[in-house]
Amino acid sequence: MTKTKKPWTMLGATNKNEAIISIIDALKQNRSWLSKCTSRNFATVYNMHTTAKRENFLKILSFDDIVNLYREIKKQYDDHYYTDTLDRSNKF
Repeated sequence: MTKTKKPWTMLGATNKNEAIISIIDALKQNRSWLSKCTSRNFATVYNMHTTAKRENFLKILSFDDIVNLYREIKKQYDDHYYTDTLDRSNKF
């Protein structure tokens, strides 16, 4: 498998606020690999067109919902950009 050049790097997260920032940043990038995310929470956030609405909705979600959404996006990011690193942990 060939290595794809990463023009953008997804932010890591160790708590809910960092995960929200990373999710919003990923949505702003509007990458094609985001189309593989299919959860209800992702669809809801993706269809909100302003950062303020997205941030407010994400703050209302439970910690577990944020973790699951972050992991879903991070998995698609990792699957799209093949890397040779062994550490692909989500930190959560």
